[in-house]
Amino acid sequence: MKNLAIFFTAVSLILFSAFISAQAPDLKTAANFVFFTTTGAVSNTGTSFVTPRIGTNNGAITGFDLLPGQTESGNSITAEAAADLQDAYNLLKLSEQTFPTHAAILGNGETLLPGTYLIAEASSIEGNLVMDAGGNANAIFIIKIEGAFSPGPSSQVILTGGALACNIYWAVEGGAIAMAASSKMKGNFIANPGAVSMAASSSLEGRLLSTTGAISVDGVTAAIPVCSALLPLILTDFTLQKQGNAVVLLWTGKDEHSFAGYELQRSQDGFIFNSIGFVVSSGDTGPVNYQWTDQQPLPAMSFYRLKMIDRDGKFTLSHVLFVSQNPLTGFSIFPNPVSAGQVQLQMASVPKGNYQMRIYNEAGIRMKELDIKIGNETVNIITVPLRLSAGFYFLVIHDPGGSRQAMKFIMK
Repeated sequence: MKNLAIFFTAVSLILFSAFISAQAPDLKTAANFVFFTTTGAVSNTGTSFVTPRIGTNNGAITGFDLLPGQTESGNSITAEAAADLQDAYNLLKLSEQTFPTHAAILGNGETLLPGTYLIAEASSIEGNLVMDAGGNANAIFIIKIEGAFSPGPSSQVILTGGALACNIYWAVEGGAIAMAASSKMKGNFIANPGAVSMAASSSLEGRLLSTTGAISVDGVTAAIPVCSALLPLILTDFTLQKQGNAVVLLWTGKDEHSFAGYELQRSQDGFIFNSIGFVVSSGDTGPVNYQWTDQQPLPAMSFYRLKMIDRDGKFTLSHVLFVSQNPLTGFSIFPNPVSAGQVQLQMASVPKGNYQMRIYNEAGIRMKELDIKIGNETVNIITVPLRLSAGFYFLVIHDPGGSRQAMKFIMK
């Protein structure tokens, strides 16, 4: 029995050494982009929420509603990012496999441990894929795929044991990366070369990058991951709910024995966050549910995150949630449902200026654009002719100040 115990201890040490041997490449300046391609266009259809920056070293960027400075194209910044991206991918390709014979299909409840995996063919994710860092904040996951990579509809990457999205790398050699509708992906995805895409209602905490290939997304949410110190605390859930004009943040934490508390942070653009509240830790080891209400969310978009602070001053940041308020109170569609092939938009006491209106279908595909100028603050009625099939649609209005309002209507 003693020899058997020694054997298993030795095997465990060998495996542990292999797990921590995976070395993360330094993305350097390429890390500043959530979407980036060395050569290719970057395009969006539908309403997407993307932070922080998008770039291409050779191509056009179209279809996004972005803030000034969120894009870089064909300049010294993108040239440096292109070189850094290629260097990082080369290091990923050379990394030694810990698990050299993984099957083509990932997920279906499977759990991956830290290390470098090789899938020697086209691959996909089905259902849930769990990545367990075993409590090691520096645990690296590298998945090398020789062929196209296609996470399936509603597939999801779930992080546990302190695993961080910034420490996960998907290196796809000679194939496209296509994330299906409603998938929830985490990590840094790099195609070398290959087109990359995200379908409607998919989300990404990480980066979508290509050494050569177009990037196309359709009504998605994407943000680069935030990495900082691993705390004893484990955040198991973080969501929000709208209650009237207020926004309620709800989260669950556990293992709070050395934990100080949660600083609530809010941003209007997803870049710069300010503190809006603090919740003291319970100090319990078991799961504890918390909630905090923002009674006065920002008039347009509100982005939220938790800064989770330990007693020794170390902290980590949660993923980012966002919610859209109705910034403009003077707009309405009447009648709704809409008939006779036209929308009547009523505007009462709205600011003067130029307005942009976009109509999307349920899949987030833009169906029509209209620019109008309002020269007075009295009641205005504008008729928008439409040739749309029956169904649900969204009207998104951008006001002169940069705020936006979304309204849903039914076309008979």
